[in-house]
Amino acid sequence: GYDRSGDGRLTTVSGALPINYSLRINQSQYLTSGVSLGFAQKKLADPSLTWGSQYDGMNYSASLPGENQIQQSVTMLDLGAGIALINKKSAKRFATNNEPSNTLGLSVAHINKPRNSFYKSNERMLMRFNLYESFNYCAEGSPYSISPSLMLQYQGRATEVILGAMFQYKSGS
Repeated sequence: GYDRSGDGRLTTVSGALPINYSLRINQSQYLTSGVSLGFAQKKLADPSLTWGSQYDGMNYSASLPGENQIQQSVTMLDLGAGIALINKKSAKRFATNNEPSNTLGLSVAHINKPRNSFYKSNERMLMRFNLYESFNYCAEGSPYSISPSLMLQYQGRATEVILGAMFQYKSGS
């Protein structure tokens, strides 16, 4: 991705290469796994930014030192990995919306705790742990299905819980 924003013309260039593998355990279960090799570079393109330390309490003074510990560019490698167990009725690799299925997944982002700061410090991104559960319920021969899902995320002292559901109707062909 590419993004440029703000007065400092903060430019971010990022991308990731996902590598996945799926293993058939038996007629109705698959174990999938993957790793993500991510890259990002952030740049501040405007050296004329002003900082709070350049205010003397009443007025701005360019002669006062700004954020002298700041770097103009940060480059990072970001690693992630995950695993999921898919349980479904048919022998197809992926579940369809008209068959019962269950997916349970666990992933970890920022495994290498990349440095993401313009300051010359050892501050690093915290690992983020994700737990995901999704069901697909449908009655035999019914055109209706419901897929409730739950995702829990933990990063440092922050926790996020996301509940959701999809309702689907498959019209006759």
